[in-house]
Amino acid sequence: MHTLLLKTFREELGKDRIISVAVPGTNWVFDITELISSHIYLDYINIMTYDIYSERKITSHHCAPKSAAMSPFPCAGLEDNIVLFKEKGIPAEKLIGGVAFYSRIWHHVSSERDGLFAKTDNCADYGPKFCDLTSEFIKNGNFSLYRDESAGGAPYLWNGSDFITFDDEISVYEKCNIIKKYNAGGLMAWEYACDTKENTLLRLMRNRLQ
Repeated sequence: MHTLLLKTFREELGKDRIISVAVPGTNWVFDITELISSHIYLDYINIMTYDIYSERKITSHHCAPKSAAMSPFPCAGLEDNIVLFKEKGIPAEKLIGGVAFYSRIWHHVSSERDGLFAKTDNCADYGPKFCDLTSEFIKNGNFSLYRDESAGGAPYLWNGSDFITFDDEISVYEKCNIIKKYNAGGLMAWEYACDTKENTLLRLMRNRLQ
């Protein structure tokens, strides 16, 4: 049905219209869809490389450029997903990677590894917008900024109890490099309203990829 639906869209809309889909990252998407065959009817495939594993009671990067060295979860990063989709036969120029303009937060986190891949009482909640993650916010919340170099410089904040994972200028710059490295189609973001003060991440994406 998945392939038939997209085939019908293409036949009815013609070759001049753009058809795209948003799909989850990791191999799971290939288990629940017919993307391997249906991609021929698509112009772009937006890989939602955010919210990854945020439904677990263990902290993680929710939008890292690469899969962390310590990650207990496979294929968690943008680069890992680009490679996976290409191995499945999806042309790189159709692949659009995801950037998060929002954060995810876990509360009541155990203190192991400065909160990264640590056990928690609950799954992640939506955290502050990127444009609200200012130095004032970090100072007032007693947060320290950490960066996981093995995950492409993915940032996270930790105050001894709360763990916040997000994209910032460094991780987005690395995502741009990954898109260029594999000649992929580009980047998209969720969601625009979380980067509206100075359009910091949006301008970075535009300038680096144009």
